[in-house]
Amino acid sequence: MSQFNRWLHKLKEGTTYYGLEVITDTETQTYQLVQAKVVGGELEPISFESLDNFEELFEKIPRGSQVFLNYNTTQVIKKETTVQTDLYKQVKQVFPNLKLEDFYYEAHKNTTSSEIAICRKEVIDRFIESLSTNKIYVTQWSLNGLLKKSLDKTITVSSIPLEEQFIAAFSGTFVLATGNRRTEFSYGERQIQKKQLFHQERIYKLGLPTAVGFLLVALIINFLFFNSYYSEIEELREVTTLNSTQKQLVLKLQEEVTKTEQLLKDVQKSSGSKTSYFIDQLVKDLPDEILLNELNYQPLSKTIKEDAAIELSEKRILISGQTRENRILSQWISKLERLPFVKKLEIADLEQLDKGLSGFTINLELNE
Repeated sequence: MSQFNRWLHKLKEGTTYYGLEVITDTETQTYQLVQAKVVGGELEPISFESLDNFEELFEKIPRGSQVFLNYNTTQVIKKETTVQTDLYKQVKQVFPNLKLEDFYYEAHKNTTSSEIAICRKEVIDRFIESLSTNKIYVTQWSLNGLLKKSLDKTITVSSIPLEEQFIAAFSGTFVLATGNRRTEFSYGERQIQKKQLFHQERIYKLGLPTAVGFLLVALIINFLFFNSYYSEIEELREVTTLNSTQKQLVLKLQEEVTKTEQLLKDVQKSSGSKTSYFIDQLVKDLPDEILLNELNYQPLSKTIKEDAAIELSEKRILISGQTRENRILSQWISKLERLPFVKKLEIADLEQLDKGLSGFTINLELNE
C-alpha cells in the first residue's frame, strides 16, 4: 500500500476501533467493551470494560467512533448442520418455516459441519439505532460468537494479556482493522451502507473544517499580497503626468484588488456558526435508510464566471439524496418542515432510479 493510500485509509477509518459483545445472562444484559488501536502496524488493545448499564456505553465510546457488534443474546438462535451447500440453502433447510427476508443470518463452516446463527433484523437494527443516536457507528456485526470461533488461533496479542471474556469483542476490532473475516453472512449490503455513513460523517467532520480553514488562509494571504500594492497605487495617483501605459497599470492593479476583496467578502458572508448549526439540525435525525448525495448551504445562484462576483442563494439550503423507503423519506421531510428555522420546504425533484432507488432534491427556505 502506497503512502498516499495509507494516509487515505487512516483518514477514512481512523486508527482506534471498538469491539462490543452483548450477552444475555438470565434476564439481564452485560456489555463487554474493548478499545484497540493500531500502533506501529500492529493492533494492540488499550482498555477492557465489563458494563451492566447500556447508558454507560455512551460514556465509554466517543461520538464518531466505529464499532464492531457481537450480538450474543437469547434472541439469537443457533443450530448445527452437516449439509454443505451455499448459505441461503443451508439456512432454508435448517429453518424451513421462517421467512428469511426478516432475518439476519451467519454461518461458520468447518470441514464436516456448519454452525448457523439467525436473528430478526428488527432486533439488530434497533440496537444499532440506539447507539447511532449518540453518533456511535456500528459498521459490522456478528451473531452468537461465530466470529470468535472463525478467528480462533488467528488472533495473537503480545502487549496485554487478553482474558477469555473479552476475546469476542477484541475479535471485532481485529476485523475492523484488518478486514480479515471468515464467516459467511447475509447482510453484506447492509454493512456497506453503514460503512458509507460512517465514512461520510468522518470525512465531513475532519475534512470540512480543514478545507474551509485552508481556503480562508489562502484567501487572506492572497488579499495581503495584493494589498501590498496599495501604496504603489496611491503614489501613482499623486503623479500629475502619467503616460497611457502607467494609467493602464494602475487600473489593472485596482481591478485585481477589488476582485480579491469581493471574493473574500463572499466567502466570509457564507460562513459562520449558523452553517454548522443548520447542518447539524438537518442530519441529526437522518434515518439510516436515506443516503445524502449533497447538502449545500447557500448554493450558487449562478455559475461562477470570470470577472463576475459570486452570487449565492441566500437563506436557502439544497439537499439531494437517495432512498429505498419513500415512507421514511416522507416522515423525515415532515420533521424538516417542523424545524424552527425552516420557513418553506419544496420538493424540487423526485424520480425513480434503478434497483428500487428513489432520488430526491429538496429546497429549504430559511427564516433566519
